[in-house]
Amino acid sequence: MDLNASLVLRCHFLRDYHGIRKPAQLLVDMSRAAGRVYMVGIGLVRLGRVQVAEGEIDAGIATILEGMSNFQPDVSYEYCASVLADAYLVARRPREGLTLLAEVIPMAAEHHQRLCESELYRLQGEFLLLKGDRAVAEDAMRRAVASARELEARSWELRATTSLARLLRDTNRRDEARTMLAEIYNWFTEGFDTADLKDAKALLEELN
Repeated sequence: MDLNASLVLRCHFLRDYHGIRKPAQLLVDMSRAAGRVYMVGIGLVRLGRVQVAEGEIDAGIATILEGMSNFQPDVSYEYCASVLADAYLVARRPREGLTLLAEVIPMAAEHHQRLCESELYRLQGEFLLLKGDRAVAEDAMRRAVASARELEARSWELRATTSLARLLRDTNRRDEARTMLAEIYNWFTEGFDTADLKDAKALLEELN
């Protein structure tokens, strides 16, 4: 079960949802059979994100919410909330996303849980962009980049910088966007077939 859980988690962080519905469902089923309520919740959160990626957006969000109802806020709550917020972003539901993040970001800070801090700020910025609040969105995305740099979380930094670079591109600051994105992109020496690095490369090519 631990190996299966690790596979699903790795694919989730890499945004590689293709072909992991069965492993995600297996994680849920095995956890239920073993009476591991907490892992059932985690498994449902990951399964729900797979459903969202495969186009079953409303069903996937419902599955994530079901998973989060299986445990009280703890060290994993920040991670699960980031998954739910990401699903709301796919669904283009900024009101629900911003409401969730307004609860989770202070909670995570209070409990010194910073694993997904950068991603939470990045998602906040994306929701604010959907509402047309570009200046506030930029502040949130810069906080996302700063958090990732402080924690030396290069993958989070790449994702946050890519979002910020798109905003800068759309506000006529292409040179700044290109410089900051190239800096973090060039740090990587492998993994160029992953979704985040592909997105960054495509944006850099557009900015050049």
